[in-house]
Amino acid sequence: MNKIIFSDGVEFLTVSYPIETEPPIITKQILFDGINRDYIRITVESTYAEVSVKFINNAIYSIRQFDIDSNCNELETFTDYDWSEYSVTGDIIDHRDGRITVYMRKPTQIELLETENAALLFENLTGQTY
Repeated sequence: MNKIIFSDGVEFLTVSYPIETEPPIITKQILFDGINRDYIRITVESTYAEVSVKFINNAIYSIRQFDIDSNCNELETFTDYDWSEYSVTGDIIDHRDGRITVYMRKPTQIELLETENAALLFENLTGQTY
């Protein structure tokens, strides 16, 4: 199984999605507010309370993928892949069986420009960094 690792060291173990033919982690595009958005869907073993304080806007997290040997056994070695680009919180679904599914999405180009413009305006008006 993979793990989700946050910058402060908090970890969540991925578990199977309730529909057994789907993986615990998947990226896809979803039409939302008339815009195709890139999402990552992650299913973890946890509670809603624990997940909702970590999967927030601008969260810094990685997916830890454990290496597999030639017999498909999980090894102790792993690689962490940064997925923080999926930084906008979406739905959090409590499946009521110890599994929580979280949707995180990438900001659109317009949202990135709006954030950058707001930071520049703040800096120009106050002389401070946003």
